[in-house]
Amino acid sequence: MYQGNPVGDNDETGGLGKWEVLQPGNGTGFASDGKSNTFSDRFGVEVSFAKELQELYPNQKLAIIKYARNGSSIDSSGTAYFGAWEPDFRGGKGINQYDYFLKTVNNAMAVHDIDGDGVEDVLIPSGIIWMQGESDADKTELLANQYYSNLKRLMELMRATFRNNDLPIVIGKISDSGDDVDGKVWGFG
Repeated sequence: MYQGNPVGDNDETGGLGKWEVLQPGNGTGFASDGKSNTFSDRFGVEVSFAKELQELYPNQKLAIIKYARNGSSIDSSGTAYFGAWEPDFRGGKGINQYDYFLKTVNNAMAVHDIDGDGVEDVLIPSGIIWMQGESDADKTELLANQYYSNLKRLMELMRATFRNNDLPIVIGKISDSGDDVDGKVWGFG
């Protein structure tokens, strides 16, 4: 697995990573300086996803590229500390989550011998898993109503990054816990 360093916008270290055998610890709190990875006590969908894929394709080598920043939004007007995925972002130094995604993918794809066995590995992108949206659904109704078009554009650009306009995309949906005074944590979810 190759995970890009998840940081807030305008941080030059965003997207740095290193190929490493998949293990729990690639969730919130994970960090990388490009030379070593620091694992956390959390993980994401990649652990159970990879286990299921390995069971379905036992003789296939699998490689996962991950860039994720908890709390991020697509629209930059819906973000604060956590960052935005807006492709046309111009805030601060103009570097954001989308840029870190591109850096992560480019750095991961530039490694030709992922497992260090002396044989070139060929990566064949097979799909995108997307889990995000809460930060776009808790600010304003206008922002929430723009989510579909923002997400559609972002997914088109991600597919273009992998040079495959038909790359399958799986989008997860988090249910609102209702643990809020008005009964909805994400007021416009």
